[in-house]
This record gives sequence, C-alpha cells and structure tokens, in this order.
Amino acid sequence: MKSCDLDPEIVSDVQDAVAMVVDKCQASQNWEEACKQLKIVMDKKCGAPWQVAMGEGFGFDVTHTRSNMIYIYYGKVGVLMYKI
Repeated sequence: MKSCDLDPEIVSDVQDAVAMVVDKCQASQNWEEACKQLKIVMDKKCGAPWQVAMGEGFGFDVTHTRSNMIYIYYGKVGVLMYKI
C-alpha cells in the first residue's frame, strides 16, 4: 500500500476487491473495465461518487474528500481510488 486514508474498517475489503478485479482483468489488461468494476464496488460500499484509475507506473496529484483515498499496488498494477 502506497498511501491510504480510508477508514481502517474497510481497507481489507477494498484490498480484496482490488485483488479480485485485477486478477480477473490482468490477462487482457483491460484496465478500463477493471476501473468500472472497482468504481461499482466502491460506490456500493462507501457511497458515490468514486473515481478509479489504474495502470502500470503512474503518479498523481488529486484533491479528494478526507478519509476517502487509497493508492495501492497489486503486483505491477497501480490502483488509485478517491472520492471527490
């Protein structure tokens, strides 16, 4: 995990969702579909609107709602999720 200010209660669930979606989409490297799937999960779990970006080797600078951002790597894939 690179950076996280989510509620500690949901971090494990979010990490599990990321692992499931990335594993499912990694063969095709369809990161757009993976982002859509993770957005649906986060919107249901934590309320809308969540933004999701993923890919290999990227940086970011975003403004987000306090306690609503996570940036993790799963293998070589970086996943950024935040609520604006």
